[in-house]
Amino acid sequence: MMKFICTSIRPTKLPYTELYDFEGAAKFISSYLDYEELAEPNKLPQHIPSVANVLNWQEGDSFDFAIALCSILIGTGYDAYVVYGTAPKEITTKNESLMVCPFDLGYDDQMSDEDPLVDEDE
Repeated sequence: MMKFICTSIRPTKLPYTELYDFEGAAKFISSYLDYEELAEPNKLPQHIPSVANVLNWQEGDSFDFAIALCSILIGTGYDAYVVYGTAPKEITTKNESLMVCPFDLGYDDQMSDEDPLVDEDE
């Protein structure tokens, strides 16, 4: 059935007080649901499931995550809404291969100008 996305957002109040603030709700959504990439990352999805289905399936795409979080936040009294847009393919496909490691592993301190793995004759 064709319908506006805003009709999929329903105030949802779960019986867990940890979800009554935005940080707890966001942490719940990000840890409880598994991310499922959109079939076509540069297009809107053809179907938007209900929040109940997404929580039952425990997986969803970016729209499902946003609508579930928004529904929980509205249910606990926040003025929340979903905004959509576009992002580079590396973001939408969770390609983290070119990301810089966020942890200081100390490799820079151990490296010297004369790296034994680099052959200067080449």
